[in-house]
Amino acid sequence: MQGSLPTATLVVAIDPGKARNRVWLSTDASGLVVEPLSVPVLRSGLDELDALVRRHSPDGGPIFAVGATGALHRGWVAELNRRFPQAVRVFAPSETAAARAQLGSRRFKTDDRDCAALTNLARQGQGRSVPADDHEALLAAVRHRRGLVAERKAAQQRLHDQVNAL
Repeated sequence: MQGSLPTATLVVAIDPGKARNRVWLSTDASGLVVEPLSVPVLRSGLDELDALVRRHSPDGGPIFAVGATGALHRGWVAELNRRFPQAVRVFAPSETAAARAQLGSRRFKTDDRDCAALTNLARQGQGRSVPADDHEALLAAVRHRRGLVAERKAAQQRLHDQVNAL
C-alpha cells in the first residue's frame, strides 16, 4: 500500500470487458479530465488511451487502476506496465465491491460505478503493483503446475482402469 496520491495525479480507472474497456481519466483537482469513454480491447484502444494519457498527464505521471477480472485484464496490464513502468495498480473484484459500498452503490454494479470505485481506491494509495517479469513468470509457473496436475490425474485414472481390468 502506497500513501495517498497528490491531487494533481492523473488516475486512469479501467474496468475491463470482453470487447470494450470502460475508462475514466480524472484528477482530484479538476475531476474528470475527459468524458468517460469505452475503448476497444484491441491495440487500437490501447493506443488511443496512451495518447489521451500522455496529453493529459502532469509531470508526476499517471496511475492506472485496473480491475482484475479473470484473464480479461492481463494483456492491458502487461502492456501498460511496459509503457508506464511502476504506474499500474490492480484491484480484486472484492476490493472494488467494497469501495462501491463506501460510495453507496454496492448493490448496483455498472462499469461507471466500478471506475468510480477504482479511482477512489487508487486515490487512497491502495492496490497492488504488478512487476511485469515477476508476474508473467508466476503465471507461467501456475499454468505449468495446473498442466502437471491434469496429466497426473489422467495417468491415475488410466492406472486405476488397468488395475480394475486385472
